[in-house]
Amino acid sequence: MRLHITNGDCAADALKKAGIEDEILPWRDLLHEGPAPSGKTLRQMSKIRASFIMKLWPHIRNVDKGFRKRDRTLEGFRKFDETVLWFEHDLFDQLQLIQILDWLHGRKLGNSKLSIVITGEYIGQDIDLWKYYRSRKKVSSGQLKLAKSAWTAFCSPDPRGLLKTIHGKTSCLPYLSDSLTRHLQQFPSHENGLNRTERQILEAVVSRIHSPCGIFKECQKLEEPKFMGDATFWIYLENLINCKRPLLKTKNGRPFLDPAKFADADGFDKQKILLTKTGSKVLEDKADWIELNGIGKWLGGVHLSKDNVWRWEEESGIIQRLS
Repeated sequence: MRLHITNGDCAADALKKAGIEDEILPWRDLLHEGPAPSGKTLRQMSKIRASFIMKLWPHIRNVDKGFRKRDRTLEGFRKFDETVLWFEHDLFDQLQLIQILDWLHGRKLGNSKLSIVITGEYIGQDIDLWKYYRSRKKVSSGQLKLAKSAWTAFCSPDPRGLLKTIHGKTSCLPYLSDSLTRHLQQFPSHENGLNRTERQILEAVVSRIHSPCGIFKECQKLEEPKFMGDATFWIYLENLINCKRPLLKTKNGRPFLDPAKFADADGFDKQKILLTKTGSKVLEDKADWIELNGIGKWLGGVHLSKDNVWRWEEESGIIQRLS
């Protein structure tokens, strides 16, 4: 009997439909959003993460219960003949992968094997999953060591440690460096306080795309690999509209509403999104999004606040704390 661990339900369903009949465990955590503070056990981290997710989406219930069950399955990995890790090449997956490998680092396997499927494709029904399964490799000590270092840096209150990982030897986890760079691009920019996702949203509106779904699709074109789902994206869009000094507005001047507030998808997508004068100034680097509206959010182990603003400089590839 084998244990297969993968990113979420879609990938888990694809593995099942491919005829992989062992136990399949979806990880189900968007670690690129919200708190992942340092020094926490797996169960402590899961409690923090579940609380964050349920606060973000109140209609999603029992996340804490699901994470406890998930963690117990991982903790019992030795009862399986083999544990196979299936993770994609994007930020969403790579963070899950290093969290799991960090937990496994230093643990005795007993008679159980630990394997990894490295794929630059999305795990779905349109690829030959058995081909990837047959090509799985034993998890190496180098992969475990790199993941531990990367996870420690990700959870640190000082994000500069991520640069050491990015510029180090990461070939054993070939998609990690680019994924961590994409994570750093989610920090406020040095130029105007916008992170990459926020800037891309504004630029999509400037290019005369005004429907929420149209903006999402345009932004997805700019992401390779894609890592953010639409539910998370709507939060970014909402934050740019429903704030003290909005950078975007709806044509009718009403607050932006997420899809759950509408009886059908068409009603949601009829909200027309426009750029404000303030948004234009920020996009032209003549005003700063953080200075106008403040900030209060977590990215991994970093709690961004008015007294703790870390800014990413794309051109130089460095991140600095400004207060």
